[in-house]
Amino acid sequence: MTSGSVAARQSAVAVVFGLAVAGTVIAGSYRQASRLAADKSVGIEAYTHPYDGVHRTLPIMMARGDGQAYATVAQDPELRRPQAWFSGSHQEALWAHRPLLPYLSALGGVGGRSGVEWVQLVIVLLSGGLVAAGASALCLSWRLPGLIGAAAALLPGALDSFWYLTVDPLAVGLVLIGYWCWWEQRRLAAVVLFSLAALGRETMLVVPAVVALEELLRRRPGRALLVGGVPGLVWLASSVAVNLRLGLRPLASGSSGDLVAPFTGLVHGAARWHHWFEPAVLASLILAIALVVVLRPRDAVNWAVMAYGAVALLLGTNIWAYWGNVARVLLPLHILALLALGRAVGERESGTLVPTPFAAGRAT
Repeated sequence: MTSGSVAARQSAVAVVFGLAVAGTVIAGSYRQASRLAADKSVGIEAYTHPYDGVHRTLPIMMARGDGQAYATVAQDPELRRPQAWFSGSHQEALWAHRPLLPYLSALGGVGGRSGVEWVQLVIVLLSGGLVAAGASALCLSWRLPGLIGAAAALLPGALDSFWYLTVDPLAVGLVLIGYWCWWEQRRLAAVVLFSLAALGRETMLVVPAVVALEELLRRRPGRALLVGGVPGLVWLASSVAVNLRLGLRPLASGSSGDLVAPFTGLVHGAARWHHWFEPAVLASLILAIALVVVLRPRDAVNWAVMAYGAVALLLGTNIWAYWGNVARVLLPLHILALLALGRAVGERESGTLVPTPFAAGRAT
């Protein structure tokens, strides 16, 4: 069997595994929601009017978390109903600044609200395969077993996203494949994927920013401007268009305390912790950053891990108060640290350096 066929088989297995994990978690969430739907005495408190007090299974799945925000935007793609949000236009803007999942889900609008919700569920299910595929592709490019990438679907942020039907595995999968494309010198495809990922969640801009920094250090300003500037401009243009449509200031963030002074959100969020999940996620983040600092601090992949670590220090109280919020926002940190650890183990076993973008000095 050739190395190419082995790689293809490993990638396929990783994708199937990611789909299986996503499907299992979504099925569990659906089953729990169906039990709640059967109990008419239970009322679900949401932060959007369409999902407040719902008693149907799929809407309950979304009403319990941030899936409701994406679904609400998807049902109003022209942003004509800010009254659907308890906090009005500013709250709507926060989620409309992340239009990737809502507008993909809106393609199911021919079936009305139910059609939008089912399309959103299917997209999140497929994102399990996508995030595993992206991680697997990077592993194979670095001469590591592609099956390592399958573990991306098992990380806390991915599991929480599958449960509540949010965008994060989709956005992270796009940014990982974009990074692989840049490594494979498919630069236009990389920029497109980075831009789409940023439209899923703005924190995905960290990866192209790190790639741009490395290109600048290698005295390639044109490439740095391309990879760092275009995704940022795409996200900024989309956000300004949303703000103008909602009658807000062009550069209004829509955020209500999601970014604060360093450590402030962590300190206040920790005061709300009620079980071991939150400190466990915090410990995993600290361990991941410590590993990359010790193992290979000058590698661009590890720079991205440390950049997300810096972002973590700025996250607000509402994010730090619940482990799932932190894990979803910092899912790229967990995945990249996992790959960095796999690369370090591979180097120790083989006694040779595993090639990675930039650090390997690959000819371009």
